[in-house]
Amino acid sequence: MENDKRPISILLLVMPLLIAAPDLFAWGGVTHRYIARKVCERFECQCPKEVELGSTAPDREFKDTVNHHCYDMEWPCDEDASTYSCPVKQGCPALKKSGEWLDKARSQTGCERWRSIAIASHYYSDGEVIWHKVQKETGECHSDFESAVDNKVKGKQKDWSVTVCGETVTKTDIDRIIDGFCALVSSGAPPPAAGKVRVESFVREWWGPGAAAAGVLVVLLLGLRLAFSKKRRRR
Repeated sequence: MENDKRPISILLLVMPLLIAAPDLFAWGGVTHRYIARKVCERFECQCPKEVELGSTAPDREFKDTVNHHCYDMEWPCDEDASTYSCPVKQGCPALKKSGEWLDKARSQTGCERWRSIAIASHYYSDGEVIWHKVQKETGECHSDFESAVDNKVKGKQKDWSVTVCGETVTKTDIDRIIDGFCALVSSGAPPPAAGKVRVESFVREWWGPGAAAAGVLVVLLLGLRLAFSKKRRRR
């Protein structure tokens, strides 16, 4: 009798994970490894194995199902979307976790350091994908999006575009994520939190007073470019 109850007990333990499963991941393993590998190549890190394993560690090793989102209620969300709801809370655990691993990497050396940087790249890139910026997303859209991007990355095309459930991502978007993360690795600056970020203070703290005005201008121009490209894709 006791043995008969065991499968039911196991099912009750596993059921919450099954229900949550569509919301756990953003980029697939192929895409995470690609992003981390490109970061490694930029810095000639010579630790391809550690970088590859680190890039998927949050999903594969840590089983982290919590710290992948980045909610910003000021983000230009499509309130008429049928496949998700706009965020109703503020907070970016993905960038916080990325910052923690970058901090850890600064006290490490060799391939151990690059494993931590690869882990940080996972959280950073997850915070940049739309399905982790919204809530109550359709599970099929999330998983189909992930698979479609993985397939494009596998194809090694020079330029590509994927549209799933009305949301588009291009190779240029992936390159932008890589550029942004590499800039953080180079500068030693932590990822900015979602929401109202004092850009001038952030730049002054990490690059000095003379760079503050230029930093604000660069961020504003990047923001305008991103907003324009997003608007053009939705047409």
